[in-house]
Amino acid sequence: MIEDIARNKHELIEGFYLVFQPIFKVCPSGTPQIVDYEILLRAADHCFPKDRFQNIIEDEDRNGIFLSWFAGKLVELITHFPQKKFDINIEPQQLQYQSTWDFLSRMSSYSDQLIIEITERAPLYFEYSSKNAIILEGSLSKIKSLGYEVALDDVGNGQNSLGEVVKNYPNIDRLKFSMVCFRNIKDQIELNFLKSWIKLSEEYQLEIVVEGIETKEMSAKLVEDNCYCLQQGFYWQFPKGVDSLN
Repeated sequence: MIEDIARNKHELIEGFYLVFQPIFKVCPSGTPQIVDYEILLRAADHCFPKDRFQNIIEDEDRNGIFLSWFAGKLVELITHFPQKKFDINIEPQQLQYQSTWDFLSRMSSYSDQLIIEITERAPLYFEYSSKNAIILEGSLSKIKSLGYEVALDDVGNGQNSLGEVVKNYPNIDRLKFSMVCFRNIKDQIELNFLKSWIKLSEEYQLEIVVEGIETKEMSAKLVEDNCYCLQQGFYWQFPKGVDSLN
């Protein structure tokens, strides 16, 4: 019986490893500086294990097993790199599990090195959207009370709407805006959307990260148009292993 449980745990996370993508502060003058790193999950095929991860977060017990493994990796990482800051993704579905709150409580002693990034995907099972909004609002407040900084991923998409940002901004520290969502839209329209989010972030004194920066021209365009923000994307660095942190 014990051997079966151990084998199931091993199979659940088999081949998983972590990679890191830096987030840069980019200004009109001076050298771009890394401010923190987003932690991303990968499997043996070097891709995000979407189906396996979905299966994990559909179940409280599997979620707990995964987060126990993840916590161990995080403690090793933070201990080895005490001067670096890391962003970890939490799915709204996970916020419904006690195992997630146990994980966040356990890691709260390292909260000065961690940013909790809430993804835009709505929970897998919920009765109605207003109930989900209440759960999100309470969760953000609770995460902040544990000492973490909070980021909302892919604002303007999924549950991380403009309305949710405005309602919850006192418990938010950072917004993340993805350029990937605008690949089939004219550049100026894309820029107008971004400028609106930057203006909102300035109004509420929030950081904003622009994700999906893939070219030098794209990065420079933001600076030229006075879109001063943090930048993240393949232009700056592809996600790499732990050696990239040295």
